Amino acid sequence: DKPSRLVYSVPVTMIPQAPATLAATVRAARVSRNWSQAELARRCGLDPAEANRLERGVRLTLSTAKLLEIARVLAGAPASPSTPWEPAGYEGWAVLLVELDAKARAPAHTHAA
Repeated sequence: DKPSRLVYSVPVTMIPQAPATLAATVRAARVSRNWSQAELARRCGLDPAEANRLERGVRLTLSTAKLLEIARVLAGAPASPSTPWEPAGYEGWAVLLVELDAKARAPAHTHAA
């Protein structure tokens, strides 16, 4: 039997179906569950404005504990079958969100002219 969701054994950036940013990932997961931003915020213990900024990619300083809470909420809610990129279980979501957050925090590479 094949798992219904991907289990990440490679960096998420190598999985072409996966959204490339934390903002896009959270938004896609929310939409696949038919939740409003307010519902996402309520379930994850976020202020509604924080949920909005998170989905817009506005830099928030989310603690690892908050990322893990978002992972717990998303792992515990069924998603649409049209989102095959979603990870399996809490551990998969935790790795995905923490990895994308670290990618967002990394300094941008600039090239000298």
